[in-house]
Formats: sequence, C-alpha cells, structure tokens
Amino acid sequence: MTRICLLVLSALIALGARGQSHSPADSVAESRKWPTVAQAAIGLGINAALTEGLKHTVHEMRPDRSGNNSFPSRHTSWAFAGTTVFANATYRHSPAWPMVFHAAASGVAFQRVASRRHYASDVVAGAAIGIASAELGFALGRLISGSSPAPRGTAWDGFRPTLSVTSEALYTIAQPDDGRFCTGYSTALRARLPISGRHGIGLTLAGSTTPVKVGGAASPLNTIGASAGWAAQFALPHPALAIAAGAEAGAIRLLHTDNWEHKKWAATARADAALMWRLTKHFAASAGVSANISNIEGATGAIGLSIGSVAVF
Repeated sequence: MTRICLLVLSALIALGARGQSHSPADSVAESRKWPTVAQAAIGLGINAALTEGLKHTVHEMRPDRSGNNSFPSRHTSWAFAGTTVFANATYRHSPAWPMVFHAAASGVAFQRVASRRHYASDVVAGAAIGIASAELGFALGRLISGSSPAPRGTAWDGFRPTLSVTSEALYTIAQPDDGRFCTGYSTALRARLPISGRHGIGLTLAGSTTPVKVGGAASPLNTIGASAGWAAQFALPHPALAIAAGAEAGAIRLLHTDNWEHKKWAATARADAALMWRLTKHFAASAGVSANISNIEGATGAIGLSIGSVAVF
C-alpha cells in the first residue's frame, strides 16, 4: 500500500511540474496544472476512502483462502484511479499514453485474478470504483474552483482505422457440467480496418481469466486467443458518437487449471457492439456489450461488458 501511494504521489508531482518554462505563455499553462493536481488528489482521496471502507465492511473470502478481505481489489482500484488521472492529463496530446496506462491497469487486474488473490468480481468493482472516484474528483475540483471542463468531442469523419485496449467483465450464462464458472475478466487488443464506408475487418488478441469452482475450491481458468471477422461503424445524430459493431470467430488456448481437467484448445465466437465517443482527432473512449460462446466443455457462453481506450488513425 505504501509503495502504491508513493507511486501516485510521484506521478502527481510530475504532472504538476509538466510544462514548466520561463516563457510567460508557459507560465500561464503551468498555473493551470496545479488545479488539475488538486482535482486528482480529491479523486484519489475518494478512491482510498471507498476502497478501504468496503474492504473493512464486506467480508469476502479470497480464492486462495488467505483472508476475508477480497472485495474490492485494492490494487485494481488504485491502478484504474491512476489510469483515469493520467489519461485525463494526456489524451489531448497523444492516444498512446492513455492506452499504455489502460493496458497497465488491465494487466494488474488480470494478474490479481490469475494469481488467485481475487475473484473477477473484485477487480471489476475495483476498476469501477477507481474510474468513478477519479472522475468525481475532477468534477468536485472544478466545482470548488469554479473552472469549466475542457471541451470534449470531435466529429467522426467516417469509418476510421482504430486500435483499442479493452477491459471486460464476463458473466457466464452457460456452465460446463463438472464445474461452475464465476465472473471472468478479459483484456484485449483490438484492431478495426475499414474496407468500405461502413464495413471492414476486425482482429483481436485477447487473454481471459475465470475462476472455476470445483468441490468448493476456486482455480483460475486462464486463456489466450485470437479471432478475426466482420467489423462495422454506424454514425449517430451526435457527431462525436458512433456505434462500432462486429462478429468474430477464432481459437483459444486453455492453460492448466488445478482440480479441473479440460481440453487444451477450443473454438470461440463473439458478437459485440460499442458506443464510441471521439474525444480528439486521434483518441476515443468506448463502452460496449458482447455475447461470447466457446466449446470448452459443451457450449459455454458469457455476456461481456467492456470499456476501451481507442487510438483513431
């Protein structure tokens, strides 16, 4: 916990110091950085209060049975709170930074489930708390200082090539006969390449981790896979909003799971739709829903809810 706080503090200092210069114009820009730091600090304070409050009131046993403070995931909460702070500070400059921050936070969440320290529901809650508290901090900071939010929204100019990092909660709706799938967590890198004005090709590399309960014990089923298929984009009345849709099929490699025997490879298929908000010429944020099916043991299905950071080319 101490190391996390020190890391966040260092990042805030770096954020506040960014853009320092001896020129008058840069001095004005610098003066605007510190309200951002104050807003971020408020958000991180809210995140700490919510996360620690829930950890000490909700007594959920960890998958590895090491304690009863599993909900929510503190690591994930801090990771996504930090990601939201840094993304707000950098998305206007380059899409690369928010995507890197998002990938790092999603990797933290994945590791917490794969290492049996948390259920996926813990990291999903942690991510939601982290994002919401950071955004609330920015809103409260602006309210206190009387400042206005930076303008957001750039009109879509057709179906553009995109590359996105996504984090997704997977809610199982069809179970294998000899085990019970808990909520799963997936992170993916997705590319969408237009062929015509609305239609194109979708390519995905993804990893997922899903705790499986067999005989009272929970062990993670970890997978890696790739898929390809149809992609499309549809305009909405608001020029900065668009619907991205797709349907893909592919294969996944199932890694070893303690206490549960399963095949090594499985086929998978997916259909999804996401609302994309284009914030700048080269960056958008997305929120989506998906239907997923695989033949791990018979037909196994899940409904997914995702968020994404999108680079627009």
